[in-house]
Amino acid sequence: MSTLRLVALDDTVVFPGMPVTMQVETGEDQRVFLVPRQGTAYAKVGVVADVGDRVRVKGRRAVTLVPRYRAVAGQAVTDAAGVLRVDVEERPDVTPPPVATRDLEREYRAVVDEILDLRGDDGRIQSFVREITEPGALADTSGYSPTSTIPRRSSSSRPSTSSSA
Repeated sequence: MSTLRLVALDDTVVFPGMPVTMQVETGEDQRVFLVPRQGTAYAKVGVVADVGDRVRVKGRRAVTLVPRYRAVAGQAVTDAAGVLRVDVEERPDVTPPPVATRDLEREYRAVVDEILDLRGDDGRIQSFVREITEPGALADTSGYSPTSTIPRRSSSSRPSTSSSA
C-alpha cells in the first residue's frame, strides 16, 4: 500500500497503458492516483500513474501521465499543504486462464470488427485491436469509445475484490 496525491478526473476515465497529457495539478509528485469523479462522487477504482513531462498546451501548464496499474482507494487525508492524499491498494491485472477468456475474447473482437466496419475504419484500428494480447488491455479498449458514458467507462475499470482483479 502506498499514499499518493489524489487527482480527480472530471469527465475522463484513464486506463493502464493509456498515456495522456492533461491540465491537472501534480505538484512535485512523481506518482499520483488518478480517479474518475462525477459531481461529488469518486469512483472506487482508479489508476496509479507516473508523472512525466511538464509541458505547455495552448499556453496552459499540463503534464504527461503514464498510467501503470489499477488501484483501489483507501483512507484519505489532507496534508499540511492542503493536498488530498489517499492510501491506495495496488490491483494489477491478473491474466485468467485462457480457457476462461478465449470465447469472450473472440466474441468481443467480432463485435469490435463489425462496429469498425460500419463506421468505415480504414483498418488501422482493427489492426491495433488484433495486436492486443492481454485480456485486461483488450477489455480496456471498450472505454475508448467517445460515445461511452462516464459511469459505463468507470464500471469497465474492472477490479472486483477477488484475486482476479
